[in-house]
Amino acid sequence: MLLNYYKKWRNGKRQGKGVLEYRRGGCYDGEWANDKFHGVGKYVWENSDEYEGDWQNGWVTGIGILRYVDGRIYIGEFKNNDRDGRGVLTMENGDVYEGDWIRDTLQNPVKIHYADGDKYEGEIEDNCYWKHGKGVMMFSNGDVYDGDWDCDNQHGKGKYTWEKDKREY
Repeated sequence: MLLNYYKKWRNGKRQGKGVLEYRRGGCYDGEWANDKFHGVGKYVWENSDEYEGDWQNGWVTGIGILRYVDGRIYIGEFKNNDRDGRGVLTMENGDVYEGDWIRDTLQNPVKIHYADGDKYEGEIEDNCYWKHGKGVMMFSNGDVYDGDWDCDNQHGKGKYTWEKDKREY
């Protein structure tokens, strides 16, 4: 599992700044305390996902950036290796989801800024990021839909307002 550790030791434990490399890939470069990742550091997994930010007693905890190999980027708060607290997730297509996270799940309500200029504020389905429940969609052309959503589709009660003539439906 462990390949190499470079830098400081104290009383037989890793301490201070150091680099840890694993045989199967993966690497940690950062601060240590009492033989655990602690302070600021960067970890790269075997699949090339990488985290850079705060660590506490071996756990990703604090503020950091998580870059996924598929192109997604999360910037925000972490607790016990999960996205937890305020954060922003940018998807590979440029859509941006912002809100509060608990144990790696984005909580309602959320704000979404789509790459095409549309914006949404409201509820989503857990971990699939579909508009689901109550929400307001502000289209880039100025139209607005305020109402119910089901699996990313307008569904149920709602009000649609056209920007060009202020008609409502």
